[in-house]
Amino acid sequence: MADKRKLQGEIDRCLKKVAEGVEQFEDIWQKLHNAANANQKEKYEADLKKEIKKLQRLRDQIKTWVASNEIKDKRQLVENRKLIETQMERFKIVERETKTKAYSKEGLGLAQKVDPAQREKEEVGTWLTNTIDMLNMQVDQFESEVESLSVQTRKKKGDKEKQDRIEELKKFIEKHRYHIRMLETILRMLDNDSVQVDAIKKIKDDVEYYIDSSQDPDFEENEFLYDDLDLDDIHIFPSSTTASSGPPSAPQPSLSEVSILLSLGVCPLGPVPLSKDQLYQQAMQEAVWTHMPHPSDSERIRQYLMRNPSPTPPFHHQVPPPHSDTVEFYQRLSTETLFFIFYYLEGTKAQYLAAKALKKQSWRFHTKYMMWFQRHEEPKTITDEFEQGTYIYFDYEKWGQRKKEGFTFEYRYLEDRDLQ
Repeated sequence: MADKRKLQGEIDRCLKKVAEGVEQFEDIWQKLHNAANANQKEKYEADLKKEIKKLQRLRDQIKTWVASNEIKDKRQLVENRKLIETQMERFKIVERETKTKAYSKEGLGLAQKVDPAQREKEEVGTWLTNTIDMLNMQVDQFESEVESLSVQTRKKKGDKEKQDRIEELKKFIEKHRYHIRMLETILRMLDNDSVQVDAIKKIKDDVEYYIDSSQDPDFEENEFLYDDLDLDDIHIFPSSTTASSGPPSAPQPSLSEVSILLSLGVCPLGPVPLSKDQLYQQAMQEAVWTHMPHPSDSERIRQYLMRNPSPTPPFHHQVPPPHSDTVEFYQRLSTETLFFIFYYLEGTKAQYLAAKALKKQSWRFHTKYMMWFQRHEEPKTITDEFEQGTYIYFDYEKWGQRKKEGFTFEYRYLEDRDLQ
């Protein structure tokens, strides 16, 4: 109870600072626009920048509280975060004006370039961008809560209330991502002038209502929100397109797609010879299928270690003689020799047997750091996902054993194959 009162006190103090900061920002904003000379403007611009930095720090704190499960009613926090973000947008306008010098070509021609329709388009584009960011932020919060609840349900089986909340959050995430995809498509259409600004403005109230109230029990969503924008005619979900859907009525070629005509096999009147360009495109498609990306392509590049760095091994290690592939032989070797074999005889059976011997000595291989770890003592914390405590590890770069206190060994990085 005391902790909750303390937390509420911190929130109240933070929101009070936000109100004072916004008031100060507004005061400086007015002074900046009423400034009579360049020196005054520079001073007020610097003051405005200092004030927005303070508000951004308060926003970071508010975002932390919004993501926390300890706070149930987050409406006031979200409203204050939006208030700060509004001031941030206003400050960006000042920055753009500052960068456009009066004596530059851009500055001299600015008066002629101002177009009410263009300004309206930019405002709608900014609203779309901010709305997408807000939805992504809520998705991050939902995913964080799902992860936290999942850990709790693993520890305490059969908690139906938490399980129901997880399912509810997953539905929110799925719906949010749908709206993000639609709004990103609309933003691209706006940039390409393929949608009217007025048509976007018509959905603004419904979208904002969804963001603010989608989690309310009595929320009713407009299922026909995007119907008037004719989004059905855009390739939104490219992965769902199949051969059975037929070719588009008006194909638009781009750099990322090729068009291959149907050839023999489905042509009742006989084969249709492909042109040289079509044959080239077909060859490129087949080449792509034979070089599909692999999940390991995104992993951190492992430091290269020479297999045979020199005729005489460093550190005077005892290299296993030929045909010494028995497990007993490797178990008699010193730990340092086993590390040498593992790191310098990569890809050989000797490396495999050295790893097996190290595992026999309770060493465990960390796939992220590519190092061997051993418990120095019983871990202070053990969960289903990690353990934390003091460990001894072998540093192959400095070639020696080191001790690491308070280390968190995540089980997802544990190489736990059973070496036969």
